[in-house]
Amino acid sequence: GHEVVGVIESVGLGVRKRRVGERVVLNPWLSCVPRGLPPCEWCRVGEVAQCLNFTRGSVQPGIHHGNSAAATGAFAPRVPAHESQCIPGPDEGSADAAVLADRFAVSLHAVLHHPPPGGGTAVVYGCGTLGLLAIAILRELYPSVQVLAVVRFDHQARLAAAFFRRRLIHCNLQVTYRCNFRCQICDFWKQPRELSEELTPEEVRVIGRKLNKLGTMIISLGGGEP
Repeated sequence: GHEVVGVIESVGLGVRKRRVGERVVLNPWLSCVPRGLPPCEWCRVGEVAQCLNFTRGSVQPGIHHGNSAAATGAFAPRVPAHESQCIPGPDEGSADAAVLADRFAVSLHAVLHHPPPGGGTAVVYGCGTLGLLAIAILRELYPSVQVLAVVRFDHQARLAAAFFRRRLIHCNLQVTYRCNFRCQICDFWKQPRELSEELTPEEVRVIGRKLNKLGTMIISLGGGEP
């Protein structure tokens, strides 16, 4: 429950930078600043995962959300967080994509700390989410580098191959914007749209055929109740 995207529902009196209604992703580390402590030597250089004070300060012991009684995980309707942990993101885009920010940051951190040599070879050992994101990062930041991947399962091999070929992997298709719910995590209901803006059943079928030709591997159908 430490990989989180959500909308700020309320703020404390001491909050200065974040506001109600803002969509944010969570930096889950319970390092010095969320604990009300001056930054330790690791936090001063931005390496909050190496913080020396995970058992001290105003927050109960735990390294990140879900490991501390005072900082619960996100398998719940609401999650408490210090404003320094809340990183604002764009309102557009799906929550499914935004929630990958934590894992993407892990892979990006590893690649930037140990970048491959220009024209060299990089080996990604394991193609779970972190490995697949590492492939995407390497392809984008170091196009001259040959990337090899070691996989265990067939579905991982198919996903890795799609990343290598820059194929469309995931499409989030919103069938309708109308909904009788008002979920805070969803942005679609906040901007009323005319019925004419929605896709017709035939248009959805055409899009499906085109996505099939593109080799799209995952299609998420979204939308509320009319």
